[in-house]
Amino acid sequence: MSAVRRVVALGVTVIMTFRLLWWLFVTFGPEDIDHLDRLLQVLHRIFPFQRGLFEGKVTNLWCALSVKPFRIRQRIPADYQPLAALALTIVLMAPSCYKLFQIGKRNHPNNTRILLHGMTSCSLAFFLASFQVHKKSLLIALAPATALQTGSRLLQRYWTIAFADWFSIVVTWTLWPLLQIDRLQVPYVCTLLLFIVGIQLRHDLSSLSRPRGFFEQQRVLNRGVPILSYEIMTSLHIAEVLITPLDHLPDLFAVLWSITGCGFCVLA
Repeated sequence: MSAVRRVVALGVTVIMTFRLLWWLFVTFGPEDIDHLDRLLQVLHRIFPFQRGLFEGKVTNLWCALSVKPFRIRQRIPADYQPLAALALTIVLMAPSCYKLFQIGKRNHPNNTRILLHGMTSCSLAFFLASFQVHKKSLLIALAPATALQTGSRLLQRYWTIAFADWFSIVVTWTLWPLLQIDRLQVPYVCTLLLFIVGIQLRHDLSSLSRPRGFFEQQRVLNRGVPILSYEIMTSLHIAEVLITPLDHLPDLFAVLWSITGCGFCVLA
């Protein structure tokens, strides 16, 4: 009964909060607009279907596949784009959701860790395939991925720490075009360098307790993939400084950031 009471309390809280928020919009809206139009204006902003699949050079599948020769944004009629985004999001989230439901039926000893893995996977699926997603939505996937660093099993912990470190750098790197607009280049470079130094210091301090042979067994995942991705990210930064895009390709580097970042997210 305690579980039922908690569910009821949660439901009542959500409903009351929802009613309060809508009441504010309806009551204090412009006087020249009736109540129904005020509600519709809010809905249009929550679900901006008229804007298309994406806005800006976001690092998801829709933007990455809208370049030549795919041009998927032009191939899908505007009226069907929200449905296409919904269908692809469900398809990408379905395996993780199914796994979580199956594990939830039995008392698994690592329920919390499995839930965090599922949250990371579902958040990435939402970011990669959802409609009108923002660049900063990738931070939603980073939160449970970072929480995966906690745990007592040594091998599993080292694997998740390596993944969380790599994914944190990838997420920060994908936000570079957005940070340029806000003139945050210097904070970006400084905080990223400090984070990398912190990773190296932690790696050196924990080297004595690292399980023998672990990184040798996971060489491709824990060394090859991160090093290759770091080289690609650094190369694009250098190319952006040294190369001036052609006049007919003004968004060259923004598109490269989108495609490369999307590839990293799919890999994650």
